[in-house]
Amino acid sequence: MSKTLISEVEVYSQLDTITNSPLFKGSKVLTILLKFIVKETLEGRGMQLKGYTIAIGALGYKHKVDEHHLAMVRIYAGRLRKLLQRYYSNCHDGDEIIIKIPKGGYNPRFVRMSKTTCVLLMLLINVV
Repeated sequence: MSKTLISEVEVYSQLDTITNSPLFKGSKVLTILLKFIVKETLEGRGMQLKGYTIAIGALGYKHKVDEHHLAMVRIYAGRLRKLLQRYYSNCHDGDEIIIKIPKGGYNPRFVRMSKTTCVLLMLLINVV
């Protein structure tokens, strides 16, 4: 994995590639969620990503946000993590950035991927 900086343009390009993939075409909610958390992070609000802000900003719960809504945010985040894992389980031509959402939070991480990283990632995904 390279330690070179990743530009917003590169992240948004990767985001478009992911959300236009067949895997994400069938999941409007997860696409909205991914776009929201990436945008918030790139605009400097990543540390403010909490269940409440996602429920209102991404999922459209405009009224009183309760435990049910917060639980839905956690469920969708888990599904999004799994869908990203499925997406990255195959190396796609042109994928240079990994968008990862670590467990325990909603703030995505962006990592540059090389061909070696891709092979290692495939091995890890298939082993874990």
